[in-house]
Amino acid sequence: MINDLSRTDNNDRDKILATVASTVIDMVSVMKEIAIYAEGNTPAHKRLYQMAINTNKEEIEEILNIYGYIEKKWQPFESGKNYEAFLVT
Repeated sequence: MINDLSRTDNNDRDKILATVASTVIDMVSVMKEIAIYAEGNTPAHKRLYQMAINTNKEEIEEILNIYGYIEKKWQPFESGKNYEAFLVT
């Protein structure tokens, strides 16, 4: 499990998010039946993940299915909703 509470303040947030996204794509392309789950452990991290997905939604949806967890259920990801967690397949 990755702890996203650590802070380095070295302004590499976008590089880290791009690396995570690239790794997810690589994993799903090799293991087609897996699902990748992500949940921020603070409201700020949840918002950050949601903004990153929104920013790259069209590109992501070309290769992955995106789901958000809201109101105790998974649904296809939609911009403008505040999800508790995220899942890609």
